[in-house]
Amino acid sequence: MTIWTWAQIKEKVANDLDLNGEVFVGDEELLGYGNAALEEAEKEVMTLYSKYFETETNLSLVSGTSVYALPTDIYAVKITLIQYSDGATKYKIRPLKNLDEIAFVQENDAYRYRIINAAAQGFRIKLYPPSRETSTSNVTVHYLRTVARFEDDADTLEIPEAAQFIIQHMKDAILNKEVGPTNSTPPSPALEKQRELFRSVLGEMKDDLENEIEPDTSFYEEFDSYDLIGDY
Repeated sequence: MTIWTWAQIKEKVANDLDLNGEVFVGDEELLGYGNAALEEAEKEVMTLYSKYFETETNLSLVSGTSVYALPTDIYAVKITLIQYSDGATKYKIRPLKNLDEIAFVQENDAYRYRIINAAAQGFRIKLYPPSRETSTSNVTVHYLRTVARFEDDADTLEIPEAAQFIIQHMKDAILNKEVGPTNSTPPSPALEKQRELFRSVLGEMKDDLENEIEPDTSFYEEFDSYDLIGDY
């Protein structure tokens, strides 16, 4: 599969629309169109196959500290799993959903967490109880990340399957500018065709990689009270 750079994408758009030598669309404006197209492609991925962007990082624990920053590239606070492992003790760090339980958290309990939105710092992970240790590896956060936006010519497209969709999306934006804001048109048939092709590829990826049925654990989740949490 071809890995497109931003330079190649904008060159393709310019050649297809015969924009070479034109000043109708500047570099900054073209970059805006490219990132707008990339954002829409990202939404398609998150809707149809969000595991495309599943990744992980370690939470750097500091003894006595309870509030930690989220990964800088997290998508819409989408945490899929937080796990604890110090080698001997291993467990899933479960979300603390019932605020009434906070008052009963003990110092040596298994960690639980909430997502809080601090006015100055924004979204943060808060551990209950506060960390008992200083460690850079004991807690792993699994999450969905954002796609890297275009900034420089050498930047590569992180969703290569979306290349033709993004190129056509940019063409639509440029052609809409040409007709003026009062005459802007809906997405072109060419764009909708590329969207459907892109969705089809995502669907095939999901079929290939998600062929296992996860067990239904909802029965056990109903009994997931604070008193029952422990190491396992």
